[in-house]
Amino acid sequence: MPSFIVSEEEKYFFDLRGYLIVRGALSQSDLDECNRAIEHFADRIKPIEGRSLALGSNALEADEGRMQLTGMLGWPAPWREPFRKLLAHRPAI
Repeated sequence: MPSFIVSEEEKYFFDLRGYLIVRGALSQSDLDECNRAIEHFADRIKPIEGRSLALGSNALEADEGRMQLTGMLGWPAPWREPFRKLLAHRPAI
């Protein structure tokens, strides 16, 4: 079984950006399932209203706000299943 220890560099980038990219954590099949479900509910993707992530910074301001899609775990079957599987996911790597 591979080791999943976060390096000092990864900790730094997580602190800096708030996320890590873990290549190979999901199989192509996992990604395809999630993408199909998201595409099925694409009409529910809405901008987050009333909150700017730029916090007054002109350099960070954008024409459009961040988009949001919620409720994946409560979607009807089979659309919710790929997201429920991610709750106890074993990496593909």
